[in-house]
Amino acid sequence: MKVLQLCLRYPFPPRDGGTMAMVSLAQGLVANGVDLTIFALNTSKHFVSQEVAREASKGFRISQQYIDNRIKTGAAVWNLLGKDPFHVSRFFSQDVADALSQLLDKDSFDAIVFESVFMTPYLNLVSSKSRGFLVLRSHNIEYLIWERVCKETANPFRKWYLQVQTRRLKSYELKISRKFSLVAAITPIDAATYATFLPTAQVTVVPFGISPVNAPAGLPWQHEGLVIGFLGSMDWMPNEDAVRWFIDEVWPLVLAAGVGVRAIMAGRGMPQDLLGLHLENLSVEGAVTNARDFWARVHLGVVPLRSGSGVRIKVLECMSLGIPVLSTAIGCEGIEAAPNEEILIADDAPSFAKTIINYAMKKAQLQRIGQAATAFIARAHAPEAAAAKLLQDILKSHPST
Repeated sequence: MKVLQLCLRYPFPPRDGGTMAMVSLAQGLVANGVDLTIFALNTSKHFVSQEVAREASKGFRISQQYIDNRIKTGAAVWNLLGKDPFHVSRFFSQDVADALSQLLDKDSFDAIVFESVFMTPYLNLVSSKSRGFLVLRSHNIEYLIWERVCKETANPFRKWYLQVQTRRLKSYELKISRKFSLVAAITPIDAATYATFLPTAQVTVVPFGISPVNAPAGLPWQHEGLVIGFLGSMDWMPNEDAVRWFIDEVWPLVLAAGVGVRAIMAGRGMPQDLLGLHLENLSVEGAVTNARDFWARVHLGVVPLRSGSGVRIKVLECMSLGIPVLSTAIGCEGIEAAPNEEILIADDAPSFAKTIINYAMKKAQLQRIGQAATAFIARAHAPEAAAAKLLQDILKSHPST
């Protein structure tokens, strides 16, 4: 089968949840014998140089097109005069459309996978140029993320603008999803949501694929004092909200208990005011060179998310390394791990802090939870099996592919 994978940013090297999801599917498809071509936007926000791109994507057939998708105030305000959601429209470029058109003129594909709703501005072009089976791979239900962000936004003008854009995004997302032959959600929760507004469409679940790996060298189980850590891309608003909530609401409660816990908050795009914080036993860092080296310093990963949709790949990555995770229910939404056995869950600040405090002297129990988490990853999230599930669903829906 020949498949074209349309990626909203250059996926190599995989540096965050979105790129990890795209690379995981690409690797799984190739492992299943698919003749894969990747077409990727190389965005201004997540730009990858030609040298890095060539080295990181060896073994894959991939073409790229630069797009300036920076969020500019003038463009954001001007967008109010139209009807399209700014979240999506900033991913369209005529140069990208021309490059994609040339690719489709040169080659034909049995299936085209759109990685997220942000690639759907090119749907009409693809439909006019190809008879391939159209798949929307939904990383998140995007409007749900922004509905939750709106609830947590205090600034009145910002709240109003986000509400306008969220209404537009919801309308667009519901409408565009109906134009695909298959919607592949990453979680059962998202699939159930799609099924409510796409009653006649084919909706399936294709989980994020990740393989368990050996625990990082030097994992500090024997060190004195519990070390907890958060790692995430801070240019994603739900992550910034999560870190600020943790620092403002959870951390003072942990400190007051006097159990000697240390915390490390890190991520690309960390706001300057957070980098400048000087709090007892808490350090705030920027981008890390290697995620596994970061987790080698940590006993317990924390995911204090209060908004979002889809699967939190940072949770799965942490679990794959044998690091136990404490998350809010939203933070681990769609991950079917057993609470208190394979993952820890707490939703409000007192409960989140209490869980950290309780496990400060129970590192052996945490280690057992981490081991159970690794077994869960091996059982439920193998990359080859996830990609095979997508191929089976395509063939079931379109036997002539």
